[in-house]
Amino acid sequence: MIIVFIIGIVWVFLYIFLSLYVYDILITDNDVLFTNKLKYFLKPHFMKDLDEASYILDIQIIRDRKCRTLYPYQEQYLDEIWKRFNMDNSNPMDTLNHKQMKLSK
Repeated sequence: MIIVFIIGIVWVFLYIFLSLYVYDILITDNDVLFTNKLKYFLKPHFMKDLDEASYILDIQIIRDRKCRTLYPYQEQYLDEIWKRFNMDNSNPMDTLNHKQMKLSK
């Protein structure tokens, strides 16, 4: 079972998200100065700064600095799942549903 706690605080122009998973804290916000102050406060108590996250919970994080966006990239995770269930050599296939078929209860 995976339990992730997300604490979010939103002010007018500042947002902060602290994602907690077992012994890991992922800090996400839009103010570098505030992030550095928060890290400075947490470091003596229980924090080791690992710099920017590239993976979290086996999901790769793709960062586009120009557009200021983050994307989860799960191809590696899906490959592991396919291998676990012996489906890594399977081929994709379209479903047989008709495009105009209406489904009902």
